Amino acid sequence: MNRTLNCTAAALALSAIAPVASAQVRVATWNVTTYSSGRIAEFQTAFFAQAPNGLQFWPDVIIAQEMQGTTAATNFRNLLNTYSDARGPGPRDYAMAPNSGATENAMFYRTSRVQLVGPVVTLSTGTGSCATCPPRDNDRYLVRLTGYNAPSVPGTGPELYLYSAHMKAGSTTADQARRTPESVRLRNDTNALPANANFILGGDFNIQSSGQTAYQNLIGGALIGRFFDPINTPGSWNNNCSFKWVFTQDPAVSSSGGIDDRLDFLLISDALKNGGGLDYIGDTTANYNAWCAANNTWDNPQHSYRSWGNDGFICNGDMRITGNSMVGPVIAQALAASALSTGHLPVYLDLRVPPRVTTPTVVNLGSITAGTQTTATLTVTNNTDVRTFARNPTTAATAGIESLNYSFTGLPPELSLTGGNGPFVLAPLNQPALPAAQVFSARTHTLNFTAPSTAGSFMRAFTLSSNGDSPAISILFTATITPAACSAADINADGTVDGTDFISFINSFGIGDPIVDAAADVNNDGTIDGSDFIEFINAFAIGC
Repeated sequence: MNRTLNCTAAALALSAIAPVASAQVRVATWNVTTYSSGRIAEFQTAFFAQAPNGLQFWPDVIIAQEMQGTTAATNFRNLLNTYSDARGPGPRDYAMAPNSGATENAMFYRTSRVQLVGPVVTLSTGTGSCATCPPRDNDRYLVRLTGYNAPSVPGTGPELYLYSAHMKAGSTTADQARRTPESVRLRNDTNALPANANFILGGDFNIQSSGQTAYQNLIGGALIGRFFDPINTPGSWNNNCSFKWVFTQDPAVSSSGGIDDRLDFLLISDALKNGGGLDYIGDTTANYNAWCAANNTWDNPQHSYRSWGNDGFICNGDMRITGNSMVGPVIAQALAASALSTGHLPVYLDLRVPPRVTTPTVVNLGSITAGTQTTATLTVTNNTDVRTFARNPTTAATAGIESLNYSFTGLPPELSLTGGNGPFVLAPLNQPALPAAQVFSARTHTLNFTAPSTAGSFMRAFTLSSNGDSPAISILFTATITPAACSAADINADGTVDGTDFISFINSFGIGDPIVDAAADVNNDGTIDGSDFIEFINAFAIGC
């Protein structure tokens, strides 16, 4: 992608932060605490109920841990799809990735937003019970935004790799030794992904400090394959109340430890922080926790990342239920109950949706006379379906959808564009009320064509380059060039005026009888005389 075209998108990123953003893809991770069945009302309320401030969790992708087999995953999917409240962004259309039951990972996704486009890959190297063995496998999923074209390189453009991790618990040296090889295993896999791949690692890391080797393995090293903390909040998190704004464990009422640690994470790839395409909504250079601490609020406008339910009021105690300023008491109680006695809060972040682009791939001008000028039109459309990615059930604003940036290259000399070749910016249309049919933003360009002087078929291609799901579209321009109109001197009507016509005229003039040979009666007055000769000479000088 052209980084120059991304400048506007990068500048707009901070104006599209949840909860302000009303259209985006929301990715969440949640350790659901040894889930097999039940807790239906608790999870449904946590996922779908609306907080007093209007916020809803309602993730589009859920990376889950501690799922107790395939039946458990099926039960969880069913509870996602049977919530009865009609409020919320779209249908109950969750599907689950194939789950063999061999791992405790699961992934659920809304089919209206994303599609699973590859097999589930399980990373199992070294898994076991030895002193340096990860206790659990990782799973990798590849999804693509619904309605988008497949990229030429998997995992780029509108596609996203998702990883799930549940690392060894504990803070001892021995515990850390079993987390380290899992981080190496993950990096070995991401290092092998294509350049510019989009990927997210979600899970319960059980890591207490950014200085631990496992964490450093994830966020260090070469740019390809490297993870980044989107909220830029390093430190020693365990029992450190200065980090209470990012705590995820344990929210349960009357739990043994209280909410006192940041164990659950979403880490992202460099491609999700470069200011264009599928991209994290937020400023990845801004320290989330520092801002919250300085302003004494969880409602950080610099980031879409949230620990859902943690309003930063409690450290080393039960998460606040009554008076919870993020989610209110009903959702807070549901979150605490969902976590049982030693569980976790979910974490989510929002991704800005890249644009889609369509344009005719053939412009056929039809017949045009050689040497003349004419125009044609070409329409470029940003057909990102803002209804699909709307988070509000009745409107589809575009704060979380990127504008289409495009330009034209490779135009032949016979063609030019009124207004230049770009770059152009085409923002998606806000939909104050959802229409019966999607309305897309479009721009019509005027193509100016100067036909060549030679008759025949004209066929040339040029390129529309963009940050859309089809980065380079070849457009074929065709026309049929007809001979130019000739003067009366074209005696033999072959489309040229030349010596053959002159000889034909002289022969006919010499006969002098328009009944025998009328070719020399140039003015069609029924006689062949000097007037015809003069008119022929003048026409011969004009030619075609």
